Amino acid sequence: MFQIKIIIRPIGGLIEGLGDMLGDILRARVRSRLDDLGINPFEAERRANLKRGYLNDLLIGKKDMLREKALPALAEALECDYEFLIGTQDAPVGAPSGLKISGIAEAGAWRAPGAAGLPTAPLPIPLDPRFDADRLQAYLVRGDHAGGLGILDGSIITILTGEQAQPRDGDVVLAKQVEANGSEEISIKVVSGKSLASRPLKGDPISVPIDDCEIIGRVISTFRVFGSSN
Repeated sequence: MFQIKIIIRPIGGLIEGLGDMLGDILRARVRSRLDDLGINPFEAERRANLKRGYLNDLLIGKKDMLREKALPALAEALECDYEFLIGTQDAPVGAPSGLKISGIAEAGAWRAPGAAGLPTAPLPIPLDPRFDADRLQAYLVRGDHAGGLGILDGSIITILTGEQAQPRDGDVVLAKQVEANGSEEISIKVVSGKSLASRPLKGDPISVPIDDCEIIGRVISTFRVFGSSN
């Protein structure tokens, strides 16, 4: 098994790393923080007291590194720490903790993608340290279609995305079905052979063929969060 080690050190006032690799990481992390904060590069430059266009040059690939003094200022402007920006840290520790709501899990509710009005601020949901934070998503549960699993209306579930292995019998998953008109139903189901079944609080389970669904991720936890998220 090969291991790749990235060594980053300040030389002559510049952050020197492994060329394009470091530049790609830095660009991706900066874009991620800009999206999370809902600001554009010019606003980040203003907050960091950087010359206009300095950050944009990084994002369009005109340069791959930042001056040593610029990196901490940019990290502060992006509400994270510079270790996150250069890829030596998986999560932005200086940023507000928690997860944003990615969608709504509700059986029988067909919505256009992105149609649900969701809170934009992260909720105080602890991140599971077993998994990369980038693979975790949170969904708001409506209705009692998973009440038989103890997941009730108003709960928030955390799911793990990006698993390559096939789901196993008994796994609790978040599944999506798509109509011909593009509307989607997202709901919690249990893997049972070649089917996915609901576990309602009352009434009989409803099963659908697993091949008719897209599994968004495996449910790994459930929470109740009280109070406003904004």
